[in-house]
Amino acid sequence: MQTLPDFFKPILWSYRLADCDPQKMKRVIIRQTFAYGTLAHWRWICDYYGKPEVVKIFKSFNSDSLHKKTSNLIAALFDLKMNPRRSKARRIPTKGFN
Repeated sequence: MQTLPDFFKPILWSYRLADCDPQKMKRVIIRQTFAYGTLAHWRWICDYYGKPEVVKIFKSFNSDSLHKKTSNLIAALFDLKMNPRRSKARRIPTKGFN
Protein backbone atom coordinates (compact mmCIF):
# COMPACT_ATOMS: atom_id res chain seq x y z
CA MET A 1 0.00 0.00 0.00
CA GLN A 2 1.30 3.42 -0.93
CA THR A 3 1.21 5.95 1.86
CA LEU A 4 0.53 9.66 1.73
CA PRO A 5 3.33 12.21 2.10
CA ASP A 6 3.75 13.66 5.60
CA PHE A 7 2.57 17.08 4.47
CA PHE A 8 -0.99 15.68 4.43
CA LYS A 9 -1.08 15.45 8.25
CA PRO A 10 -2.50 18.96 8.77
CA ILE A 11 -5.45 18.42 6.41
CA LEU A 12 -6.22 14.85 7.50
CA TRP A 13 -6.07 15.61 11.22
CA SER A 14 -8.70 13.04 12.21
CA TYR A 15 -6.90 10.11 10.54
CA ARG A 16 -3.71 8.20 11.25
CA LEU A 17 -1.69 8.99 8.16
CA ALA A 18 0.01 5.57 8.19
CA ASP A 19 -3.43 3.92 7.86
CA CYS A 20 -4.64 6.11 5.00
CA ASP A 21 -4.86 4.23 1.73
CA PRO A 22 -4.81 6.80 -1.10
CA GLN A 23 -7.04 4.61 -3.29
CA LYS A 24 -9.65 3.71 -0.69
CA MET A 25 -9.77 7.25 0.71
CA LYS A 26 -9.63 9.05 -2.62
CA ARG A 27 -12.78 11.13 -2.09
CA VAL A 28 -11.78 12.16 1.45
CA ILE A 29 -8.25 13.10 0.41
CA ILE A 30 -9.43 15.14 -2.58
CA ARG A 31 -12.17 16.88 -0.63
CA GLN A 32 -9.85 17.76 2.25
CA THR A 33 -7.28 19.01 -0.26
CA PHE A 34 -9.86 21.27 -1.90
CA ALA A 35 -11.10 22.56 1.44
CA TYR A 36 -7.83 22.95 3.38
CA GLY A 37 -4.89 22.07 1.15
CA THR A 38 -2.00 24.10 -0.14
CA LEU A 39 -0.66 24.21 -3.67
CA ALA A 40 1.59 21.23 -2.80
CA HIS A 41 -1.49 19.16 -1.89
CA TRP A 42 -3.27 20.18 -5.09
CA ARG A 43 -0.26 19.22 -7.20
CA TRP A 44 0.04 15.87 -5.45
CA ILE A 45 -3.60 14.86 -6.04
CA CYS A 46 -3.39 15.91 -9.70
CA ASP A 47 -0.15 13.96 -10.19
CA TYR A 48 -1.31 10.91 -8.25
CA TYR A 49 -4.94 10.58 -9.39
CA GLY A 50 -4.76 12.51 -12.67
CA LYS A 51 -6.75 15.62 -13.50
CA PRO A 52 -9.68 13.75 -15.14
CA GLU A 53 -10.24 11.70 -11.96
CA VAL A 54 -9.93 14.77 -9.71
CA VAL A 55 -12.49 16.63 -11.86
CA LYS A 56 -14.82 13.61 -11.85
CA ILE A 57 -14.72 13.46 -8.05
CA PHE A 58 -15.17 17.23 -7.74
CA LYS A 59 -18.29 17.03 -9.92
CA SER A 60 -19.70 14.29 -7.69
CA PHE A 61 -19.58 16.47 -4.56
CA ASN A 62 -22.74 18.03 -3.20
CA SER A 63 -22.69 21.72 -4.10
CA ASP A 64 -22.80 22.63 -0.40
CA SER A 65 -19.81 20.48 0.58
CA LEU A 66 -17.26 23.11 -0.45
CA HIS A 67 -17.17 26.86 0.02
CA LYS A 68 -18.43 28.71 -3.04
CA LYS A 69 -15.10 30.52 -3.53
CA THR A 70 -13.28 27.18 -3.41
CA SER A 71 -15.62 25.72 -6.01
CA ASN A 72 -15.10 28.76 -8.23
CA LEU A 73 -11.32 28.43 -7.92
CA ILE A 74 -11.48 24.74 -8.84
CA ALA A 75 -13.69 25.55 -11.81
CA ALA A 76 -11.25 28.22 -12.99
CA LEU A 77 -8.16 26.03 -12.55
CA PHE A 78 -9.72 23.04 -14.32
CA ASP A 79 -11.55 25.15 -16.92
CA LEU A 80 -15.00 23.93 -15.86
CA LYS A 81 -18.35 25.63 -16.32
CA MET A 82 -20.23 25.86 -13.07
CA ASN A 83 -23.96 25.79 -12.66
CA PRO A 84 -25.10 28.75 -10.57
CA ARG A 85 -25.93 27.66 -7.06
CA ARG A 86 -29.12 28.59 -5.36
CA SER A 87 -28.51 30.89 -2.47
CA LYS A 88 -29.62 29.69 0.93
CA ALA A 89 -30.01 33.26 2.12
CA ARG A 90 -33.57 34.18 2.89
CA ARG A 91 -35.13 37.35 1.73
CA ILE A 92 -35.85 39.70 4.61
CA PRO A 93 -39.29 41.29 4.39
CA THR A 94 -39.11 45.07 4.12
CA LYS A 95 -42.79 45.84 4.69
CA GLY A 96 -43.19 47.59 8.02
CA PHE A 97 -39.50 48.50 8.33
CA ASN A 98 -39.73 51.85 6.51
